[in-house]
Amino acid sequence: MLDTLKALAEQGIPCNVLTGLYHDHLLVAADRRDEALAALAAPARRSPHR
Repeated sequence: MLDTLKALAEQGIPCNVLTGLYHDHLLVAADRRDEALAALAAPARRSPHR
């Protein structure tokens, strides 16, 4: 989760986090949706575990 939040913070994208027992939700402003998805996809492309 920390890497996910860091990726959003580095792009200046604020979010609200809702955590649950089995999964979490990140809420971002609708007008920043595409930016958030791009920011979250970028670390996955750099991950050595992929």
